[in-house]
Amino acid sequence: MQKVFGGLMLGCGILVAGLSGLCTLLVAGTAMLGSSSAQETMSVIPASLIFGGIPVAIGIGLYFGGRALVRSAKEDEERDPPTF
Repeated sequence: MQKVFGGLMLGCGILVAGLSGLCTLLVAGTAMLGSSSAQETMSVIPASLIFGGIPVAIGIGLYFGGRALVRSAKEDEERDPPTF
């Protein structure tokens, strides 16, 4: 069961971090390329990093938590092989 839950956490973490990171890059890149003044650029980039950085951090946490669960399940399986 740990492998399944760990795999789900891995998948969700990759999706959350990847999509949030791409969205943050898109917003920050659009602000840098499309703004007319440096002051507008400097106000949009920190805001996009704050609002996009939190989901990226959560996604990275889900990824590493899921990876730890999968590894611990494999270690438990190696230590105590299932008997049928």
